[in-house]
Amino acid sequence: MLDQTAMNRRTFLKGALVGGAGLGMAAVAGGCAANAPADTEQLSTTGSTTAAQPSSTSAGASWEKAPEPIAADQITATHDFDVVIVGAGIAGSATFMRACESGLKAALVEKTESSNARGMDCAAIGTKVQQEAGITIDKAKVVNDLVVSSGYKVNGDLIKTWADESGRVFDDLTDMMRGMGYTVEMYQADTSNTDGDGCWYRTYPVTHNFGAAELGNGVCNQTMVEAMLERGTKAGGEIFYTMPAEQLITDNAGAVVGVVCKGADGYVQFNAPKGVVLATGDFAGNPDMVEKWAPMLKETAASVYNPAGANTGDHVNMAYWVGGSMQKGSAAAMIHPIMGGGACGTYAFMRVNKDGKRFCNEDAPLPGITNAYMTAPGHVVWTVMDADFASELDKMTQLSQYSGSTSGPFDPTLGYTPDEQMEMCLETGASVTGNTIEELAAAMGVPADNLADAVARYNELAEKGADEDFGKDAANLFPIAKAPFYASQVTAALLSCASGLNVDSAMNVCSAEGEAIQGLYAVGNAAGNFFSNDYPMVCPGISHGRCLTLGYVLGEQLAK
Repeated sequence: MLDQTAMNRRTFLKGALVGGAGLGMAAVAGGCAANAPADTEQLSTTGSTTAAQPSSTSAGASWEKAPEPIAADQITATHDFDVVIVGAGIAGSATFMRACESGLKAALVEKTESSNARGMDCAAIGTKVQQEAGITIDKAKVVNDLVVSSGYKVNGDLIKTWADESGRVFDDLTDMMRGMGYTVEMYQADTSNTDGDGCWYRTYPVTHNFGAAELGNGVCNQTMVEAMLERGTKAGGEIFYTMPAEQLITDNAGAVVGVVCKGADGYVQFNAPKGVVLATGDFAGNPDMVEKWAPMLKETAASVYNPAGANTGDHVNMAYWVGGSMQKGSAAAMIHPIMGGGACGTYAFMRVNKDGKRFCNEDAPLPGITNAYMTAPGHVVWTVMDADFASELDKMTQLSQYSGSTSGPFDPTLGYTPDEQMEMCLETGASVTGNTIEELAAAMGVPADNLADAVARYNELAEKGADEDFGKDAANLFPIAKAPFYASQVTAALLSCASGLNVDSAMNVCSAEGEAIQGLYAVGNAAGNFFSNDYPMVCPGISHGRCLTLGYVLGEQLAK
C-alpha cells in the first residue's frame, strides 16, 4: 500500500485553505489590490539623487510609467543604513539576519504589521539532518533536473548556488531551531523516486521540516522567521513595520542608493549606499501583472494567498522604474490540486472532461494534473474508478512522491483511509457515485453515452495491457468494471507564483539586455530565473529552500 502518511500529509496552510476555499483567482487578486496601500506608485527625488525613470511610457501600466516625484518637503524622516531589505518574509528575513551578522548596518522594512511566513517544507542538499538519516544525493543530477524541468529557461548557476550552499545554511538554521527545543527532521528519506523515468517523475529526499513536529504546519516557518529576525536585531539591525516601500533612489550614475517608504506620518527615506534588496514576494496579487506575465493564474479555482494585500508587485514597479525587467522564461506558478478535489482524484485512474471523454495519459505529476484542470473546457475534470479503487492504490506506480497525495480531505493527525476519504467526499459532493455507468454519468453531469464509450475503450486497453491511445503505464490500467462506480473532481489552487525579476547569478536585478543595475538585488519570489513554465516537484520545498539559502548567501555577499 502507498504510504498513508504521504497520502494525507499535504495540508499546507490548513486554516488558510479553509478561509480561501471557493475564491476564484480573479476575485482574490482584486481583493489584494484593493487592500494595497493607497500610494504605492510614488517616486521621490532628494539631495543629489535622481528620480528613477520608467523603461517605457507607451502604456498606462503602473510599471511602465513612473508617477510624479514626491516633493522633498513630504519626507518627514531620513535614516542612514548600509543596506535596506524590503519585505519581512522568509527570504528577506534570511538576508537581513546574515547582513547584520556579517557586519552591515541593515534595515528591514515591511508593508504589513508583522513578518510573514507559511508552510513547512524547505529543501536543501548536503545537510547534517540528511546525513543523520543516511541520505546521499547526486547534487549535479538534481541541478540538471531542475534546469530541464524548466525547459532550459532558467539560470543553472543560480540553482547550483542553492545546491552548493544550502547544506551549510540549513545546518546553521538546524542548530538555531534545535537550540530553541524544536525538532528538525526530514519529511521522508525514501529514495525510490530518484531514478524515475524522466525529471518530472523524480522526487529527491531534500525536504526539511523545522519544528513542524511541535508547532505544526503554517506555524513552524513563521517561528523560524521570527528567530532569524531576532538574530538580526541582536546583531544591530532595525526593523520597520507598516512601512511600505514606494520608490527606489538612484544616484547620478544610476546606481540604487536607497528607498523611500510611506510611514504613518509621511514619507520616510532610507539611505542605503551598499544596496537595496527586494524581497517582497511575487506579483500574483496584482491583476494587471497577472494579465501581463501569468494569465494562466486566472484559471485556478482558488488561492491560498496570505496575508491579503501583501503580494501586489511593488517590487516590479520599483525595479522597472530604474530599468529592471522580468525573467524571460514564462512564469512558474506553484499550483496544487487541493481545496475541493475529491478522494483519490489525483491518482492515475481514468480521467475525463466535461464531455465524459478521456483526453490524456493520467500518469501525471502535479503540474500535469493542475494544468489539465486549468485548460479543460469549463474547468471540469473527473477521475473515474470502480469499487476496487482502494486496493488498487498499492499496485500503482508511485510517479512523483506527491502526485497522488493532494486531493480529498487530509489531516495527517487523523490518517484517513482511502475508503474514509471517499465517504467524506461523497458527503461534500467532491466525489460522486453510481451503481451503473449511466447513474455515475448523471451524478457527474456528463453525457452518459460518451462516458460509457470512454469506459468501454479504457477497459479494452486494460485487457490488452497497453494504452494505445495515450501511452499510459500498463501498471496503472485498471478496468472500471465493479459497481459501485466513483468519480472525484480534480481542482487547482494557487499557492504562489515562483517567478519574478530578471536577476543574475549574484542576484543583481538586470535590464532586459542583461546589464546589472548597481545596488539593486532581488531574492525569493521577487526574483526570477530559478523556475519557468511550471513549479516542479523534483525537490519538494525548494521554493522555501531557495528563499532561505539565497537570502542567507546574499546577506553575506552584501558585506563583501
